Amino acid sequence: MSAQAALLSLRSFNLFSGWPEVASMTKDEFDDYLAARGLFWKNCPCPNCHEPRRITHEISESGEPIRFKFECNKRKCKASRLFVKVGLLKDTFFEGLHCDRKKRFLFSFLYVTSSMKVEEMARNVEVDPNTCVQWGQWIRDVMAENFNNPTIQIGGVGTIVQIDETNIVKRKHNVGRMASSSWRTSEN
Repeated sequence: MSAQAALLSLRSFNLFSGWPEVASMTKDEFDDYLAARGLFWKNCPCPNCHEPRRITHEISESGEPIRFKFECNKRKCKASRLFVKVGLLKDTFFEGLHCDRKKRFLFSFLYVTSSMKVEEMARNVEVDPNTCVQWGQWIRDVMAENFNNPTIQIGGVGTIVQIDETNIVKRKHNVGRMASSSWRTSEN
């Protein structure tokens, strides 16, 4: 399944057919479900050796694994001072999350698709109403960021695009502070 098809499969998700299946999943099964839809990393290549990193974790006092991360254990990668350890949730929708991923997934679905009041959503997701307000603000920020920074495609199918870059710098007697620079691009 392509990444686009996987994301489009989320459009058919609803509370009556999709949620009972998701609610019965274990944490690992739910993570695989999210990874299959492109919302979660399956693997993360090392920036130095470009090979997939292993998933490592710490053990809590109760004996459960916590703080999952991708880690490259090769000696040359550790010596290179590049980021050999990266959090499992880094650059995902769930980064900075301090609760169950299923609850956050359910809340985001309810927030986007329904017109429930905050108290109703809090009762359905089983969290405090103040938490729902914070999550709602976070989702609004994510959506606003996406709408304010639309991607612009240059060219199109069968069109060859050549881009020239020029850095224009104005120096005043080559002395003093940093020169202000301006990048200009042009299409041919």
